[in-house]
Amino acid sequence: MQFPQQAPQLSCQREQTVIATIQQDLDLYSELHELLEQQQTFILNRDHQGLAESAQNITSLMLKARENRTRRSNAMKETGLNNTRIGMEAFLDRLTTAHREEIREDWQELVELVEDCQIINKVNSQALTLQNKMAEKILSQLPVQGGNNKTYSSSGQEQTSSRSILNKQA
Repeated sequence: MQFPQQAPQLSCQREQTVIATIQQDLDLYSELHELLEQQQTFILNRDHQGLAESAQNITSLMLKARENRTRRSNAMKETGLNNTRIGMEAFLDRLTTAHREEIREDWQELVELVEDCQIINKVNSQALTLQNKMAEKILSQLPVQGGNNKTYSSSGQEQTSSRSILNKQA
């Protein structure tokens, strides 16, 4: 006689780890959202110093978020679940805590916040790409001065310029 297979029970420690990482990620992604908006301002104002500083801050936050994701994934794997939306729904359904709905709302808020951050990051990336293309176009139209007919590609490689030396028109 076979008994139906039961889903592994959540241990208090695993449950607390998952919940703690959700709450920590809410704080991290809220801060990231602000930094991405600030980065957008730096991009539009061509503030290279501010852009460099924001990139460092963003990288630091993303490393912390990666650590949380790893901790959450490990705790969920120990319960037989994957750290996916479907896995998280199953995790939330298994919670016996009185705060289940609050945690479900936190998770949904985190999902939406991550999606917002991805959208802002994509816009920032597109703005940087456009600025780079415009700068390259402007630079490619500038005449080469003096006898130096060397230019540099966007990757920093030296190349011979196909542009003519300054027109010597009177």
